Amino acid sequence: MGKFFQEKCLTSVTAASDSASNGQMLNTDTENTILNQIRQGNYSRATLLIDHHKEMVYQICYRILLNHADAEEAAQDSFLKAFEALDQFRGEAKFSTWLYRIAYNMALGKNRQNSRRSVWEWVTDQLPDRQQGPDAAEMMEQEDRKEQVHAAISQLPEEERVIISLYYLEEMSTKEIAEVVNIKPNLVKVRLHRSRKKLEEKLSNRKSMFAL
Repeated sequence: MGKFFQEKCLTSVTAASDSASNGQMLNTDTENTILNQIRQGNYSRATLLIDHHKEMVYQICYRILLNHADAEEAAQDSFLKAFEALDQFRGEAKFSTWLYRIAYNMALGKNRQNSRRSVWEWVTDQLPDRQQGPDAAEMMEQEDRKEQVHAAISQLPEEERVIISLYYLEEMSTKEIAEVVNIKPNLVKVRLHRSRKKLEEKLSNRKSMFAL
């Protein structure tokens, strides 16, 4: 069982980091049927769940860790932990909610163990090659704005950084974010508002500094 899941998670999650696909569409009833089949020993059915959820699990890990290799490892470990603890899943929440919480906690744990990667290095990875494109001045301006925003986000407390990244960069709803980080939706809204105010202040301060 363990070896099967380990090999499947390794190949599937690695592919997710290079793909925009969200896998096959599964409803709750279908997922519950698959979960029961896995519990009965039909481990190959886990492939359907991994393919369906791998992109979101990877994205949650990546938004916290800001590193592709670390996010892949955390995503793989999240799936392994979920399947090894499948008997603990009572069905009181959706399987996706339970799985995403595991991924969120796994990434947070890994982030505390490792020294955080420099946000400047991460931003550089996301920027297009300055040699490309017809308007070098415009591209440099876009790069500067992007760098300032991500640098400002990196200065927020960890929970606020995760929430605002999931909301704006992943376009998740406040309800979805609440399920992932295990807080109430109204608290997500409060922390989003607080984070936006902090970002506005940080970006305003940076703009003033550049104007001097």
